[in-house]
Amino acid sequence: MHILAQQIATRVALVLYDRLVTATGGTPTPETVLRLDVDQLKAIGTSHSKATYVRSLAEAVSSGQLDIEQLDGVSDEEAEESLTRVKGVGPWSAEMFLIHQLGRSDILPAGDLGIRAAVRNLDSLPEVPSIDDVRARGEAWKPYRTYAAALLWRSLSGPADAAPDQTREA
Repeated sequence: MHILAQQIATRVALVLYDRLVTATGGTPTPETVLRLDVDQLKAIGTSHSKATYVRSLAEAVSSGQLDIEQLDGVSDEEAEESLTRVKGVGPWSAEMFLIHQLGRSDILPAGDLGIRAAVRNLDSLPEVPSIDDVRARGEAWKPYRTYAAALLWRSLSGPADAAPDQTREA
């Protein structure tokens, strides 16, 4: 759930998600999340706000207010608009959903601080660029901005660890 990952490190978000899986007894569904109250959601390590947002999303899907299944058949803009109508789902969370769950190929999460830092490095800028500047820079990467985003994120982790030297026998 991308709400859990808002404004925290990915590894922390994964820990929270694992705790949610445990709390819901398996892969979280709207119904299993709604069995938990805000205090139970807070107990996995979320803030009060995130706990209410997770429940808000579960309620929206459970009630039919948000039809996740129909999002696959609409434009990126329509999908993002539908998602951001849910309290607690902003542009970043919607864009992460479009990338990771819907597999959209032309999404650039320009508000992501990692993306902005990577663009700063790529273009040797003195400061982290604004969201609008990143969007403008991303125009050159259409229609594959998701792939550009993946490369930008990867650029932040540095080179892959080299294999340890192997002792060779003569």
